[in-house]
Amino acid sequence: MIRSILCATLLSAGVFSPAFAAGTDGSYAVEGPGSLTCDRVTALTAGSSDQRDLALWLSGYITAHNRLLPETFDLTPWQTPSTLLALMIQYCTANPGATAEVASQELIAYLMPDRLAETSQTVMQRTDEKVTVLYEQVLERAIAALTAAGTPVDPQTGDFAAAVRRFQKQSGLPETGAFDQATLALLLQ
Repeated sequence: MIRSILCATLLSAGVFSPAFAAGTDGSYAVEGPGSLTCDRVTALTAGSSDQRDLALWLSGYITAHNRLLPETFDLTPWQTPSTLLALMIQYCTANPGATAEVASQELIAYLMPDRLAETSQTVMQRTDEKVTVLYEQVLERAIAALTAAGTPVDPQTGDFAAAVRRFQKQSGLPETGAFDQATLALLLQ
């Protein structure tokens, strides 16, 4: 409630408008890995400390947006830092002259329609030896997407792992029965 009032007050005061979002000339400092050009982002070695630093910076950038954007609880309700970094690299490959910060802002715009607007409880999905933690709202979306894909959850057993395995088989994914990143990306994007 307080966050909604604060955001509404800041919006009405023009704090988030372009005229007040930066210095008097519209510019602002980008700190850390966000200042890297996209050609440098795509040249980072997978798993390197520089790439991990960029993923951490991106997590902080998204967290700040979670806090400041109205009607936003979580912009990335199922995406891992690795998935987000892969999306950033995809953008940077197509836009080598942009910066990581610009790529991140484009990522925020891409994620906005599927964000969680309100707090959601988490649930654990156990499949074989793997445990996946999802927000209830994400689980509901994923189950609806399974049904739309023709692999509905059995209403008598409620076993969605079998439905996930059928979807994974139909999609050419490893048949884990878990809502892993590749499965969620196909179901929810």
